[in-house]
Amino acid sequence: MIKTRDRYHLYCFIYTYESYIFPVYFFNNKALLQKRDLLDGNIIWSKTWGEISNGHHEVDGIAVVGDFIYVSHWDATWLFKNVNAVVKKLNQNGDQMWSKIWGTLAGKQDTADGHIYADATGVWVAGRIDGGFYTSGDAYLTKIDPNGTQLWLKKWG
Repeated sequence: MIKTRDRYHLYCFIYTYESYIFPVYFFNNKALLQKRDLLDGNIIWSKTWGEISNGHHEVDGIAVVGDFIYVSHWDATWLFKNVNAVVKKLNQNGDQMWSKIWGTLAGKQDTADGHIYADATGVWVAGRIDGGFYTSGDAYLTKIDPNGTQLWLKKWG
């Protein structure tokens, strides 16, 4: 959760859970972001999304700058065979301005891990890239400008 600069609203994030075990294991979770009134907890708006059908989508961090909300999350295909890092820019009504997805080859895991910072010049996101089911991959830091252009991505490890 994060409180807005106007001190009257709160952003809550997680994911919805839809899972089916019989006859085949299947899940289709959606990323969830809500804007709530800080005084009474009532929902002002609620948004869900998921770029990969039959996958898992989870918001792991948000940063608020002026009238915009940057959301970091990750999308995973069925059984986590491929995980992509995602950043979205939303306006104060929760409408998407842009979405940036990055990842490597199928079978790799690239995550944002909730490390997100934003200011008027853009958004920085850190996480893991080129990971696998049994390997952690490398650390990365990327910068994306306010228009959604990825300026650079540095990795090490």
